[in-house]
Amino acid sequence: MPYGFTKYLESKLYSNETIKSYIPVIETFHKIVNQQNARELLPHEINPSDIKHFLEFNRKNGHTDRTINKELSILKKYFDYLWSIDKVPVDPTVKLKRTKIQDNKTIELSYERLLEIKQDILKRNDYSTKRIIIYTLFLYGFRLSDFHIKKQDIDFTKDEAHLHLGEFTLILTGAEAELFMRYFWETSFTDNEYVFTSTTHDNVTIPISIDSLNKHLSVISNHYHLRKKLNIYDIRNYYAYYLYETCSMSLQDVADRLRIKKGSAASLVEISQKRMTKRQA
Repeated sequence: MPYGFTKYLESKLYSNETIKSYIPVIETFHKIVNQQNARELLPHEINPSDIKHFLEFNRKNGHTDRTINKELSILKKYFDYLWSIDKVPVDPTVKLKRTKIQDNKTIELSYERLLEIKQDILKRNDYSTKRIIIYTLFLYGFRLSDFHIKKQDIDFTKDEAHLHLGEFTLILTGAEAELFMRYFWETSFTDNEYVFTSTTHDNVTIPISIDSLNKHLSVISNHYHLRKKLNIYDIRNYYAYYLYETCSMSLQDVADRLRIKKGSAASLVEISQKRMTKRQA
């Protein structure tokens, strides 16, 4: 990508998959803008109307609102970078707003179903220990930052694994603890402070990336023929709803379990309740 943007993303530890997804957006953007103006524009000559034209062009060619929002996010990051290296005096994307997505999704899964899948996954021999543990931890509401847990934040008793996440400690027992111990032992031979890692295209080991996590979820989603691919947000959504409705936890307890504020927990539960209502209608 132009102006050293690729190297910048690499320096920020973006995965190779993410960088590859940025390339066609940036290249197509410049192509469309240059065609629109009948000449090649330098970064400082590009204005908000050029960006709006690009996004509208894509919308007319069948891009969904979610895709448009993703493209705008990429352009925002791109122009923020150009501004940081003085290629543009003003970021032309600053005042451009993302399209509001109407939440019409219905819950096609439930946390109970995810637990059923986990029981099957725990017995699988064709999945790596890493994949099984990642799925298990997702069901405890793990976020990307939680997966960046360091080896020093883990300790074991005879039959328990203790994962210390700030003030919260997740305790794994039984088969889950045994698998985590096995995975931890496998990683003990690597010279890295993180429990979960990814490898970049130039063979650099980094804390596990969101792309790597999503790949594991994608394989599981396909294997179990789920109509919608699992993602971090939805799993936490299912978990919050399960804790509140099935386990009868208070919103404060749900918030503590998910390591978020009470208001955020209330929003997760409310969204899930609305989706469940639509599903039952």
